[in-house]
Amino acid sequence: MMEQAGQDSVLARELTDVFLDTSDALVSDIEKALLNSNWPELARASHTLKSPFGFFGADESVKVAQSIETQADAENDSDLTEQVSLLRQNVEQLQAELRQFFG
Repeated sequence: MMEQAGQDSVLARELTDVFLDTSDALVSDIEKALLNSNWPELARASHTLKSPFGFFGADESVKVAQSIETQADAENDSDLTEQVSLLRQNVEQLQAELRQFFG
């Protein structure tokens, strides 16, 4: 994370705060979009989570978000419920790790 932030701890903290402030709402948006088969919203919210996952080095989470986005673009709901559940778990794990890192 610090490498991605150019060793700027203030920037890293600001990006962490943004993620912590917005990630729950994005996951809720994803869950609602899936429930309503709102493919554009599902793709948008999944896409939005990819960047912070990448910034924080959560490569597996990037893959899950990308898979959800791709399936939403194709309007393919095959195993999306499981993927969205995994995405929520990944967000919660990253939130916990970031809170622990920054105290």
